[in-house]
Amino acid sequence: MLGTDGFGRSETRAALRDFFEVDYRYVIVATLAALARDGKIDASIVDQAIKAHNINPEEEQPGCILNSSQLSTLNSQRQPPRVER
Repeated sequence: MLGTDGFGRSETRAALRDFFEVDYRYVIVATLAALARDGKIDASIVDQAIKAHNINPEEEQPGCILNSSQLSTLNSQRQPPRVER
């Protein structure tokens, strides 16, 4: 349960969930994005959901200084962890 933040971020729990991008809209898009990454659905479905739920993918992430395209670039450049034997 999220509760209220006590720091003036939001007046309601719904606004707080929206601020931290954990309301139903973001869960839908995150789920569809995972399915698209796994090749289960076409990526255009994710784009449709982003538009249908009025999500701005270029908006800065809460508590983050990078926007989503910068995060995607960063994540694509990450190397898989090494397994020491």
